[in-house]
Amino acid sequence: MSVSSEIILIPGCRRLRQPGFFYAFRFAAYNISGLSYFTYPLKQKPEFAEFVSPPDGFRVAVGRNNLQHDELTYKVAGRRDIWFQVQKAQGSHVVLFTDGAAPGPEDMEFAASLAVRFSSKRGGSAEVDYTEVANLKKPGGARPGFVIYHVYNSMRSGG
Repeated sequence: MSVSSEIILIPGCRRLRQPGFFYAFRFAAYNISGLSYFTYPLKQKPEFAEFVSPPDGFRVAVGRNNLQHDELTYKVAGRRDIWFQVQKAQGSHVVLFTDGAAPGPEDMEFAASLAVRFSSKRGGSAEVDYTEVANLKKPGGARPGFVIYHVYNSMRSGG
């Protein structure tokens, strides 16, 4: 019995198009019925940028790419945590973890300034939308990192 393995990139495989999966491990083995191929996904570990807001010590996490946005928004954040993103520009998803407490205006401003800093409008000021994670929706079949929200507030923040 002969066994070989290799790491291959599979961009169009539907089974592997889940947040956090980049590569597939392809395992080829000869058995009695001939050559068989088995594909196993290898999970990419999300490395969020994490901060602590100075006023009250709330934890803030920033997703740096589309797969991390999905992981952060839909798997790590709770429904009552607050999500931020720069309005009408490309930028990172920022989540303020509230743990059931009400954040103060300084905490909100800190998270909004991180959203501006990790966006295409860094270095200036911009409008930042924020809402509870429970108000975010992901359409079926949407690309990673895409969200829809209708209930939100906005604030102006500088990076």
